Formats: sequence, structure tokens, C-alpha cells
Amino acid sequence: MLVLEAGGHGYDDKSIPLLAMIDEQKLHLLRTQYQEIGTNFRTVWDFYLKFYIAFMALNFTALGLVIQHMSQDRRWPMILSFALQNILSAGTAIGVALYSQHATNQQQRIIDVFRTDSMSQAETPPEFQSPIPTKLAKWGAYANALSQFLFIVCWVVAWFVGDVKAR
Repeated sequence: MLVLEAGGHGYDDKSIPLLAMIDEQKLHLLRTQYQEIGTNFRTVWDFYLKFYIAFMALNFTALGLVIQHMSQDRRWPMILSFALQNILSAGTAIGVALYSQHATNQQQRIIDVFRTDSMSQAETPPEFQSPIPTKLAKWGAYANALSQFLFIVCWVVAWFVGDVKAR
């Protein structure tokens, strides 16, 4: 059980349970918020990864079909459409990265309520840290955004590639 040490806090020499200092309603609210943040994080990433995989497959397939089956002068609506969709998708990836950091910060604020005063930030044990893999999430989202921008380059190049006839 977490305790608040008596040293220097005006308490008698007995340790006071930290959880007893927080009323039951606040404790229930903090627990619920903590769980909801984790659930929302998993749900956001689940939806995002499903969207990303489907969009990348569609993107790749459409790029090949446009280059192979559309004449160069008729490609511009498809190229413009997919370039804009890739910009929006890159924005979504950046938003997911920012949300991942935000969710970690929210969980960490809740965890900090239970941290004892004697604990320094540097010596925080793992159980007092958010379980959200923030660095991995941010790296993955930013890498996905980069892939979206690279697809924009591919679509722009497709504008200039001459007609490809099936042999």
C-alpha cells in the first residue's frame, strides 16, 4: 500500500496511508479516468491502423492502375485527389502522435496523485509511470506521416510519367 512518510510534513511519527487521504468518490473517478485513457488510446490506435493499412493498399493499387491504364492528360483529377487525401492522412498520423503524448501526460498526472512526496522524478519506479508506449507510438505515427508524404511525391511523379502500354 502506498504511504506518505511522516518526515517533515507535520504528521506524527506514524505513516499515513495516502489512499485514505483521498475520498472514495475521487479515487473512483481517478481509477475510471485512468482506465478510460488506456482504453481510448488502444481504440484510437486500432482504428487508425485499420484505416492506414486499407488506405495504403488502396493508394498503392490506385497509383499502379492510374499509371498503367489512364492516359497522361486524364490523370490529373486522380493525382490531385490522392495527393490531397495523403495530405489529410499525414495530418491524421501527426494528430495520432500528438494524442499519444497527450494520453501519456493525462495518465501520468493521475499517477502523480499517488506518488509519495519522498519520491523524486528521477527515481520513479515503473509502476508509477504510464504504461502507454509513447515513444513507439509517436515514432510509428510520424513514420506513417512520412510514408504519406512519400506517396504524394509518387503521385506527382505519376503526373509526368508517360503512357504505359500493357505488353
